[in-house]
Amino acid sequence: YNPLWGWYGRVQYTHPTGAPGCDHFGLNYYSRGLMDWKLQAVANPCEVMTDMPYALWAEGMFDALDGIKELDVPIYITETGCADKGDDVRPIMIESYFSAIEEARRRKYNLRGVLYWSLVDNFEWAFGYTMKFGVYGS
Repeated sequence: YNPLWGWYGRVQYTHPTGAPGCDHFGLNYYSRGLMDWKLQAVANPCEVMTDMPYALWAEGMFDALDGIKELDVPIYITETGCADKGDDVRPIMIESYFSAIEEARRRKYNLRGVLYWSLVDNFEWAFGYTMKFGVYGS
């Protein structure tokens, strides 16, 4: 149980005129956090772990979009991707996450765009240049 999530999930804003509180919504989605009793990142036996300490969780992408659609504003997925130095997890991630995105589009969610993270590798604050997010790498 994360008490912060309970607080965050209850944040609501209603404009006095009834208009949405924003012009659009940007979603950064990578996965869920799953930890063992020592607070180490883990994956269930059937899940695929990325090089970052999280497993792929495409269901969460759809769940996030499903909740955001209630805002009735355009949705942009501003970040999604995975660290994968061997390029064996990335195709699974793209196929499963984009299947969730396609399902949201099929259900007529107001999803306007997806920005994949990232074209090239980048500096990660906690890991430096060790994580390979880029689809085009050196």
